[in-house]
Amino acid sequence: MGKEIDRIKIVLEEKHRTSKRLADSIDKDPTTVSKWRNNSSRP
Repeated sequence: MGKEIDRIKIVLEEKHRTSKRLADSIDKDPTTVSKWRNNSSRP
């Protein structure tokens, strides 16, 4: 299997948003969103 595309990271960069801002808007811990962004965990 090839490298997974990190869509969350791409969208955040396109929209000029931070992981913290996303975490606040969906009421999740910023560490959790960071793990999603870095593909070390999946939602």
